[in-house]
Amino acid sequence: GNGSGNKPEVELQNSLFQFAILPTNNLTSTIYYHHKFLPPKTTNTNQTISLNNDEDLLALFLGYQLEGICKIGIEPYLSFRRNEFNNQTEFLTKTSFGSTFFAIFYIAKNLNLVCRYDYFDPNINTKATNDRRNLYIIALNIKPEPKITIAPNFIFETYERLPQRTVKPSAPQGSLFSTPFKNVVNIKSIVRFYA
Repeated sequence: GNGSGNKPEVELQNSLFQFAILPTNNLTSTIYYHHKFLPPKTTNTNQTISLNNDEDLLALFLGYQLEGICKIGIEPYLSFRRNEFNNQTEFLTKTSFGSTFFAIFYIAKNLNLVCRYDYFDPNINTKATNDRRNLYIIALNIKPEPKITIAPNFIFETYERLPQRTVKPSAPQGSLFSTPFKNVVNIKSIVRFYA
């Protein structure tokens, strides 16, 4: 729980359901559901009206591996936050959608190629526009020693431009370039060393 498999769940007001299916040694799938009980919220116009503000998360993971050749996986998810989206006439459920696709290709004993693509739309309502993001990562994992990994990587991120708002990049610091396609592009090349 709490974003780490190494710590116990301390948020006791949450409910969690996870179901794993392993049809073969090469294929794995997991269905995940999480309900978070949140304090009610009040409207700006009437502080006496209390609205449910709970959040639900539903995710699916599918993974496939060929031992020593590759691993691939995809994980789409939906998040529902009750009464979180104010469309100026009423409070609606804010529905977020995201998906991650990854692949690891084992090129040699001490070398592999890692590719990842993330898509995130924080509010899929048609009245909430210009808020989608895409993140692409390509990396090499070089292991000169068993406990040392050198991981040069290239990160490319795009955002839809929001009027009167600056976008905080998802990835570490880099250069920002503006494009004529209403998007902001963030390109980074980072070398990381892990020991």
